[in-house]
Amino acid sequence: MGIRARFEALELTHTSLEEKIESEMLRPRPDDALLRRLKRRKLLIKDELEAIRLLMAAIGAEERSESRARRSSRTAREHALAAARTAPAAAPAP
Repeated sequence: MGIRARFEALELTHTSLEEKIESEMLRPRPDDALLRRLKRRKLLIKDELEAIRLLMAAIGAEERSESRARRSSRTAREHALAAARTAPAAAPAP
């Protein structure tokens, strides 16, 4: 499972837990132990979601940096080739 797929699956689970918590709290006598377990699990998922969010941001920043470096390198090569084409030909040595 890829990072993005894992992130989306965790978001769905987080939402589902939120709904279960709300539903349990609406009962006349909510099960406190169940609520604690659901809330603890929801918090763990929230922490994992944040870790993945940071990882995806770091990967995105790295990809953007590599893309800029490739463009910069390509531009430098293009300038060097253009300069070589326009430079006057060297006179042959006697």
